[in-house]
Amino acid sequence: MDLKIEPEHRRGSSDANFFGSVGIPTIDGFGPIGDLDHTENEYIEISSLNQRANLLAIFLLKYGQAAGFLS
Repeated sequence: MDLKIEPEHRRGSSDANFFGSVGIPTIDGFGPIGDLDHTENEYIEISSLNQRANLLAIFLLKYGQAAGFLS
């Protein structure tokens, strides 16, 4: 998909915080691109929905194959 993926630390209120707070590595970032989280002006870029859905599908496929769930 020609995406640059890098570790990032962000403040936020996703469920990933529950796992990260006890030291469990967590992947969070499959959601749509947007900004101004948790404000009246919060928005998402509609054009990012297809890309993010594809990214999640590819991740699940590759993870399932690596874990031996899929051939």
